[in-house]
Amino acid sequence: MDFLALDGDAKERHLEQALVDRIIDTLRELGDGFAFVGRQVHFDVDGDDFYVDLLFFHVEQLRCVVIELKTGKFKLLPPAPAGSGAAVAVARVGQAEIAPSTSGAG
Repeated sequence: MDFLALDGDAKERHLEQALVDRIIDTLRELGDGFAFVGRQVHFDVDGDDFYVDLLFFHVEQLRCVVIELKTGKFKLLPPAPAGSGAAVAVARVGQAEIAPSTSGAG
């Protein structure tokens, strides 16, 4: 967290804000084709609420990049199953991003 000028006791919200403040630099580091979708992006999956800390989308590869921030000790968890709420939420973002436009000249 040194590059964000935060100490080890920073709250997750402070970490998130510092990253968002530098979003342009982060996008440049990610490379061409990445778009910042949002922070604390809400999904309702079968009545359950899910929030993604930071969400990016690669417009050429049509892929989502989800960043979940944790300031505590790292705990490795297995990947979310394909039918889980988190996986469904991310899939819905991808579908929304690539949905054809209904506007424009015909």
